[in-house]
Amino acid sequence: MGESILRLYRERIKSTWKLAFFSVLVIGLIAHLYKFTNTLLNHDALYHAYATQNTVAIGRWFLMVACWPSTFFDLPWITGLFSLFWIGLTAAVIVDIFEVKNPVAIALTGGLLVSFPCIVNTFFFQYAADGYMLAMFLAALAVRLSLVGDRSWKHTFLALLLICFSCGIYQAYVSFALLLSMCHYMWELFSKRYERREYGHWILRQLVVYGGGLLAYWLMWKLCMAAEHVHAADYQGIGELGQLGLGTLVLALKETLTTVARFFLGGDIRTYGLTLYAALNILFLLGTAAVMILAGIKTGLFKEGWRLLLMLLSLLVIPVFACMWVYASPEVVYHMLMLQSLSVLYIFSLLLFERYCKPRHSTAAAVFFALLVLKFVLQANACYFEMDKCMERSRETATEMLTRIHELDDGSVKYIAFAGGG
Repeated sequence: MGESILRLYRERIKSTWKLAFFSVLVIGLIAHLYKFTNTLLNHDALYHAYATQNTVAIGRWFLMVACWPSTFFDLPWITGLFSLFWIGLTAAVIVDIFEVKNPVAIALTGGLLVSFPCIVNTFFFQYAADGYMLAMFLAALAVRLSLVGDRSWKHTFLALLLICFSCGIYQAYVSFALLLSMCHYMWELFSKRYERREYGHWILRQLVVYGGGLLAYWLMWKLCMAAEHVHAADYQGIGELGQLGLGTLVLALKETLTTVARFFLGGDIRTYGLTLYAALNILFLLGTAAVMILAGIKTGLFKEGWRLLLMLLSLLVIPVFACMWVYASPEVVYHMLMLQSLSVLYIFSLLLFERYCKPRHSTAAAVFFALLVLKFVLQANACYFEMDKCMERSRETATEMLTRIHELDDGSVKYIAFAGGG
């Protein structure tokens, strides 16, 4: 019984995929076990103890199906394990895209992905986290099916469908696919494995994949709203998609640069100062710039104008793709939950160090990224600890208020007014 499954696991699943998956599982449990084994509620979770996730009105028409396997109850341990499963598969796909062989690089890839601050923020909304992680996996799989040099129209069509369903779960994960695509494209520009025609052909295929995928998403959304007799909700500007002019595009670009800068600096450093998180990210950005220049020199990138131009254009569109929905609606406000796509940049930088640096330099880079993972893990636990304390304080305040109300109530009170703020 089950021999065929074991044979499939031993013979058909690559050892690199297994290492990526189990790295996510182990590091993910260290980072998020506090959240998985405690009931840490936020404002949304209070009324999502049981929710079917039927969120068609805000464009997430496939979220209900994505969350169905783990039940519609808010079960932190169950949804947590499902989430780690999808993150593990995503890590395996990324390792396969970049053909990573180094065990240390593979383990760090999984660690960076699962401990990333945006994952922590996603687990604040644990009731839907497994669905969101499925969206990330579908996005990564879409990229795997549309690599440079792959001319299969069957793969293109499947990638298009995956983008459609990923967006139908949570729209922000289209950005994850876009940034992963661009990092893969830059990886291939450095490797010089293809001629100019192939790089141009890939761009045309991406227009089909993402243009067709988003069009299919929009049509499915309209059909689902018609079937349920609902209209687009006034949430994050979802009801105003496409209503942009030149002025709002300029504001969108400003919002993009501000959002990305605040992510890497951990907010406004004029207010919070230069934190360890900000310092590590500044080192990361400087190191990434340095290793990309080094890779360009070693591969002769700077001697080929067309290849250099494509590389520069790829770098320029990264922040735009990371915050793509501000260009679709002026009311969209990006928060940490929507920026998981930036984790791909850390993984890309790690792999560049592993591929183009001397052993001692790549080892130093591995130590740095290991420290970054450690920082993310500790930061995750600190966030969950603070979440626990906030919930306890809220419960104590509510209990005190109820006690006072009962003490003052002589049986005639029908209405209660609250004044003040928390």
